[in-house]
Amino acid sequence: MSETLDTSDMTPARPKRTGAGRPTQAQVRAIDAAILETATSAFLTAGYSGTSMEAVAEAARVSKGTLYARYPSKADLFKAVCSSRVEVWSTRFTPEPASGSGLTQRLEHFARTIVRSMSDPEVMAFEGLLHTEGRNFPEVAKLFFDTTFEVSLAQVMSILTAASIQDGTPIRDARNAAVAFMGLFTGWWMRIRWCGPISGDEVEATIRSFVAIFLQGRTAW
Repeated sequence: MSETLDTSDMTPARPKRTGAGRPTQAQVRAIDAAILETATSAFLTAGYSGTSMEAVAEAARVSKGTLYARYPSKADLFKAVCSSRVEVWSTRFTPEPASGSGLTQRLEHFARTIVRSMSDPEVMAFEGLLHTEGRNFPEVAKLFFDTTFEVSLAQVMSILTAASIQDGTPIRDARNAAVAFMGLFTGWWMRIRWCGPISGDEVEATIRSFVAIFLQGRTAW
């Protein structure tokens, strides 16, 4: 079961306005941040169905006009929240591998990144939101998928394409190869999370084994 995310530190300070006239760029950034922080907390606490645009505006201490000018619908706001969190997760979970790493090392590195990201409490909280709301709001699951899985998929495709250029081995279908790679690790790790703990040594051994198996099928890419 997904962990409950503590969102107590996500309550934003009221964006400061000084004087009359149009807000400064700094004030606009503060307003944007307040809205996204508030919306993130609201979606994870109340769910997609339990979150209203009016409640987000009130909690973020902005007018409804300010909120709707940026996000015409709740779906638009949720997509922005997902994009914002993906940007944070990408920074948190995808440091550059060591210089000169070969394809095997780069894929192993990315597999470790998948495991770390899927173990993150906030990522797990978003997954819990999808499990709860996905049946009634399939567009929510699609928005999350489009802004999370597709980002990771593009990164794997980039690794495979770069290796193809570097060693001269043709690649016919980088996207499906990347989908297969992602499926190996996301499916395995979701099962591990439900079935019980696993040691770090076992995780590392499985990563190396799966990458080796994946690379053995390179001629099929």
